[in-house]
Amino acid sequence: EDSLARNTILHFSQSAYSNVVLLTGEDASLERFKDVVRDFETDSSIKAIDVVFYLHGHDAKIYGRPELCFYSTDKNCIPSASLPNEFRDFRKLRALYSDACFGSEQNQDLLSSGFKVVAGSTLEDDNLMLDLKRFLKSWTRGRDFQSSINYANSTRLGQWLDRKHGGNSEKIVSGAALLQIDSPIP
Repeated sequence: EDSLARNTILHFSQSAYSNVVLLTGEDASLERFKDVVRDFETDSSIKAIDVVFYLHGHDAKIYGRPELCFYSTDKNCIPSASLPNEFRDFRKLRALYSDACFGSEQNQDLLSSGFKVVAGSTLEDDNLMLDLKRFLKSWTRGRDFQSSINYANSTRLGQWLDRKHGGNSEKIVSGAALLQIDSPIP
């Protein structure tokens, strides 16, 4: 699944973005992510930063707080509530699509981190990457964020997989839902 997700991200985003960076394995750490964003922040040719988190996530019921699991040698996840402090100096963050389980619980923390629009899964994300492909297809063709998420949420096979596995991959949008890929940062 990770390999398919990487290929899907590259397929749709390389023609739509001037710079695409994939962080995988040990590179998928919070520190490495912040390094890449810092580099983009100082590049005057980059006007906005859009992000896909293809990470694991935990809900507040289990750990008392929503968490995102960046790679870490200690196998600990990062509470999403700490992200506003981690990202406080970033000004170009625009859109974030999270494929992490329980990602919608992290939406407000991600908005507080500087993203203008975010979408995350309602519960466990069990539809593989079907919605990611549909989202990127729509988003990179110029549809607004909410319409792209609606299109992604409507995959029948994804809904069937959710029912089969007891999850709910439906993404919930928070923030400036009408942003498009060519919209400036509000």
